[in-house]
Amino acid sequence: MKREIKLLKKCIKKGEQTPFLYNEEETLRLKNKLKQLQEWWDSARVAQNNGFGQYIDQPKPTKP
Repeated sequence: MKREIKLLKKCIKKGEQTPFLYNEEETLRLKNKLKQLQEWWDSARVAQNNGFGQYIDQPKPTKP
């Protein structure tokens, strides 16, 4: 799954650099698929860790 995420990111970047590579509908479909795969990846990581580490991407709260 990590490989697919990396490949989609590369395809989206190439599509933005070369506008004739993908039309807008295809680019939108690629971005939606990327978002879906990233959500699945995060949920799988949380499930494997039994709920621990699910707030890794969020900043730590500041002390008062």
